Amino acid sequence: VEEDEIVVVLSTEEPIDPITNYELCDANGTGIQVFDLSTKSAELGLKIPFTNSTFSYHYSEAEARSNSNEITIPISVLNSRKIYVRIEDLDTSCFAYTTFDLIVNPLPTIVTPTTLEACDTDDDPDGIAIIYLTEKDAEITNGQTNLVVSYHYTQPDADAGTNAIISPYINTATPFSTVYARVTNTQTGCATTTSLSVHVNISPIVVRDTRFLDACDTDHDGFAPFDLTQVITDIENGLPNVTTTFHESYADAQTGTNPIANPSSYQNIVPEVQTI
Repeated sequence: VEEDEIVVVLSTEEPIDPITNYELCDANGTGIQVFDLSTKSAELGLKIPFTNSTFSYHYSEAEARSNSNEITIPISVLNSRKIYVRIEDLDTSCFAYTTFDLIVNPLPTIVTPTTLEACDTDDDPDGIAIIYLTEKDAEITNGQTNLVVSYHYTQPDADAGTNAIISPYINTATPFSTVYARVTNTQTGCATTTSLSVHVNISPIVVRDTRFLDACDTDHDGFAPFDLTQVITDIENGLPNVTTTFHESYADAQTGTNPIANPSSYQNIVPEVQTI
């Protein structure tokens, strides 16, 4: 006859899958928010391993195990606090315990932006311009990569995160208009807002007709020196307090980058005909 020994361990405590933390945004900037624990009950109900049970919330593990000092009303929390959950199987008197954290997340720390200066550069000097509000993203977020910015026409829209302006923005009031920026932390979902003033400057009204300059190609290689400054008087047409620069590409002229260093003696880089 063979004999073997079997050890049976009875436990009155059942395992339970963890539930998510309960997070709120620090809307009033005090670090204190009111948590209604009943909002976690639906999620908890999906994790309970019993078919006929009751549960309660407590401030400590000891209170949860002794079923004392049950939390039955919304509670105020400074920054964070752990909550202990007691679950009882009404059929077997087995128990399960779990925890989750109450967390008050701070609002994003942002910078109030300086005025966005834009220029009305088209042929109609009406003070209406195409404006890229996203130029202010880095200033508003102070370079924080976990913050995203959206822009809105009204403060209520910014508060609610609705009706975001699709870039680019075209102003309707001139020369000043105001839009509202909503800055959201992508990790916590918390958001704050600020306003952005937009100022549209009317660009100098210049003669836009194409001007032509000729030079003698003495060695017949398609290249010669040009004095670009000869056309300045015609282009400026008497405008005071302006400066004129020359650029080899339209993009550089738009941004004011890479001006030709010596426009009075410019050697063309494209043979025969080149546009400046």
